[in-house]
Amino acid sequence: MSVKIGLVYMVIVVLSNYLVQFRINDWITWGAILFPIGFLLTDVINEKYGEKISIDSLRMGILFAFIPTLILVDYRIAVASLIAYFISQFVDIKVFVYLKQKYSNLWYLRNNVSTFISQFIDSFLFFFIAFYGNMNLKTIFTLSLGTLGIKYLIAVLDTPIFYVLTQRKKND
Repeated sequence: MSVKIGLVYMVIVVLSNYLVQFRINDWITWGAILFPIGFLLTDVINEKYGEKISIDSLRMGILFAFIPTLILVDYRIAVASLIAYFISQFVDIKVFVYLKQKYSNLWYLRNNVSTFISQFIDSFLFFFIAFYGNMNLKTIFTLSLGTLGIKYLIAVLDTPIFYVLTQRKKND
């Protein structure tokens, strides 16, 4: 199972890394639209199959994404993305597990809080590593904030999807 999910992560990471090179406006890039799906995927896997499968799938996804990402995008973007994605997804998994243990009935809390924390880490870490020295700090900060806003909006909007996907298992 981890390999199949890892392949889905790979597709999300590689396409997002390619699309991050193209701005929609001064605030956001096209990569910001696709990228949050990976965090929804992590939360669904974590809810349905647990922490170990989540971490194993994340590792597989990073491994599978490494070479295609290096081929498609600038080296700095590739390295920044893989570092930021791994760290932020790992934080997402750990926060999700903690909140699930502490507030087991509050599914929306673990889904959104873990995603908000990890998306914050991902956005600022990625843009700083990828573009520091090539862009001024104001532009990096602006892109980070714009991307974070889109990611937060998508996280809130995908909450019902998380519920539907995770409740099926409980009712089966």
